[in-house]
Order: sequence, then C-alpha cells, then structure tokens
Amino acid sequence: MWIEHLIEWRFLGQLRGTLPMQEQLWRDWFDKHLLDRIRPPAHKTSVEMQEEVYGAIVEAGTALAEEEKRGLVGFPKMDGHLVVGGYTIRSHFKDCARVISRFLVGRLKGESSFATKMVNGLYVKDDWLPILRDGQPIAEPDGIEEKPITAIVPGSGQRITAIKRVFYVKHPTLIFTLLALPSVKKVDLEKCMEYGAVHGYLGDRSIGHGRYRFTFLNTKEATNGEGASGTEKS
Repeated sequence: MWIEHLIEWRFLGQLRGTLPMQEQLWRDWFDKHLLDRIRPPAHKTSVEMQEEVYGAIVEAGTALAEEEKRGLVGFPKMDGHLVVGGYTIRSHFKDCARVISRFLVGRLKGESSFATKMVNGLYVKDDWLPILRDGQPIAEPDGIEEKPITAIVPGSGQRITAIKRVFYVKHPTLIFTLLALPSVKKVDLEKCMEYGAVHGYLGDRSIGHGRYRFTFLNTKEATNGEGASGTEKS
C-alpha cells in the first residue's frame, strides 16, 4: 500500500528548537499541537506519545536547574542525542500543502483537494529522528539565544513582555522516511518541499531560520520496490 521516500534535509543556517522545557508548558503545547486525530495503522496512541515526549524532555533538561528552564524552548533528547519528532515533519508537510492547495493548485469537481490528499495520505515512518552533522548524531545544541517577546494574556487582553530563550544548532541534517499512499505523487512532495524550503521548519521561521535543501535519497515504488535516486533541490 505504501510508497517509501527516503529524504534528506540539509539546513542552510540555524535549526531552532520549539519544545518548552517546563513540564506544564509542554503539556499545554502538546494538547494544542500534537493530538492528531488521524494516525497510520499500528501507530502509537496520543497518550503513549505524550509519555515518550515527556521522557525525551526530561532527558534534555537533566543538566538544567528549574530556574534555567523558565522561558526556554529547545529539542527533545533521547539516548544522549538531540532529536525531532516525526510528527513535526508531518505537520510541516500539512502546513505547506494547505498553502499550496489554497493559492497554487486548482481542484477538479468530485476530486479531493491537494491538501486533503497530503493530510490523509502521508506519514513519517519513525517517531523520533536524530539531528545529524557530518552523518553523526548531535549531543548538545550549539548555543542559546535570548530575546524579548511581546504576548497578550488570554482573557484579559493585557500585553506583557517576556524573555524567550531558544536552543539552536548550526547547519544540521535530517534524514527521514515518508510513507505515502499512491495518491500522493513524488511531484506533490517536491511541491511541498520547494515551498517549505523557503518557508522554513521548526522555530523562528519568520526571521529566516529553518530553511533547507532537500534530496530524495531513495524511493521504493509500491509496484516493484526498486529504488530511484533523486537530485538536490532548494
């Protein structure tokens, strides 16, 4: 049923974390962003993913005092290495597909929209993906940036200023496998990544972080299982 696409993203600058290190902030963030109602067969439940993510955050924050975790966002950590969740990559494709579907791709009467095909027919094979540099997992972020942010308190409309602290890594690589139904073509994935490569992935996209170049390393077609190499795009 599934076509497997092995893909590499090479980031042009910084990749910035987005996961709150404080437990309650993480729980709130998780409920808002991660509880996805559509899951591939035999995939983990949302509760199982919650506990796994929490374990990864605990590992990432073991060297930090509680005071240091305040206002801090970063990356989960598993087995001593920084990781990203496969769900974040799927969310990236979904966001890109919705923009492309709305502004660039038409829809024939009686057919599913481009966004619907991508949302229902595309998954990431692995739950966790190591952040790589020169082919090796990265153990620690390269640095942390602090900056003021302005937010509005829900319900009161009060505007407050706080300090946001962000972990980042420079010029990393991600390699992951997408599981696609036959209705999702390779050209559809290319369209999403051509947009996403400029739009950016993970944190601080609005200021140009998270941009990447992508390469199809291998594609196993559903009909014959043979791989096909691709070319790098940005």
